[in-house]
Amino acid sequence: MLLTTAARGEGDPADEPAAAITTHLRAGGIRMGAPVSAEGAASADNYRHLVTQGEWEERRPDEAGEMKTLAVRGELWSAALQAALDAHRKVFIPARPEPYYLDAPLILSSGRTLILAPGTQMRLRPGTNTCMVRNAHPVSGWGGPLPTDLQPDSDITIQGGIWTDLATAPWESNGNGRGAVDPQGSVPGAYGVIVLSNVARVVVRDVTIAQSRPFGVHLSNVRDFVVENVRFEDHRRDGVHINGPAAYGIVRNISGVTGGVE
Repeated sequence: MLLTTAARGEGDPADEPAAAITTHLRAGGIRMGAPVSAEGAASADNYRHLVTQGEWEERRPDEAGEMKTLAVRGELWSAALQAALDAHRKVFIPARPEPYYLDAPLILSSGRTLILAPGTQMRLRPGTNTCMVRNAHPVSGWGGPLPTDLQPDSDITIQGGIWTDLATAPWESNGNGRGAVDPQGSVPGAYGVIVLSNVARVVVRDVTIAQSRPFGVHLSNVRDFVVENVRFEDHRRDGVHINGPAAYGIVRNISGVTGGVE
């Protein structure tokens, strides 16, 4: 695995493995640099009839830094977006003034592309306490050696959007602390806002992760991957976190503020 996070001088020996990995990824059909077009994608608006209304409370600091509890009424889009992803290989979420709230992770099967318009806000409803998006069959490798015949999810792209699980202050998580793949935490070692575990040929591009408690992008048991143009805003833990086994990866153009908590 190669992490390309800074410019290198001409003739640097690191250029050779970078070129080899880039060639390998392109041969596998992975696009780097240029975003995927939303042309031909199914719009999330076509599934608005599956949106539900919800009411909850969110804790946020006021201008003086004191925590306040706010009553919120919003739209919950998990069922609508999941139906779109189950029915179509490419789904587009258009921008709008209001955020899209999720009350369950979005699950991407092999061959799925999720594209969000610039500025689109995705929020995890307080108390959901899972990741926000993941692949369909996560296997982390946390417990030891993996079976040699394990079949990964493949050809997955997540592009765009501002993702937050509402860790609105250093010690306030709004009930969204761990970022497991499901409420039961059924895959130990797979935690994050975006979780890609047991995957091949995956791309995470042009996303912003803001005020979240788990790892921002967590990859494990992964091969042939690109994570690029990711920004972290007041993020509470690791930004891009990679666990083995991992091979043939490029991570580049990562910026912003991350931190850690006990």
